[in-house]
Amino acid sequence: MIVASGGGGKGTAGTANIEYDSVKTMEGISSVQEQVDKFADSTNNIASKFNRIFSELSGKSIDSYQEVANFYIDSAKLAEEYIRILVDIVQQADQEIADAEKKSRNMFDDMG
Repeated sequence: MIVASGGGGKGTAGTANIEYDSVKTMEGISSVQEQVDKFADSTNNIASKFNRIFSELSGKSIDSYQEVANFYIDSAKLAEEYIRILVDIVQQADQEIADAEKKSRNMFDDMG
């Protein structure tokens, strides 16, 4: 998709050209999904190892360490969730762009 529009000036001043490549975007999103899946697996592995270690130990210092580890794991899972939300938004935007292009193409076809 290429969009060209005036920027409020006369002539070609303020012209913007925007190029969007759906295939490249979806390839990038696919790669991000693969990486976030690996990240999630890694986080889950770390969490299970921490839980196994913590179940065998006790004491104030271990409780404090466990609190820090849980904070890290919760933060990692929150990051994963936000990345997945971003992926969903990009996929939805890509579909909206495709639908708008199709509608625009149909309008021009109907005019001519």
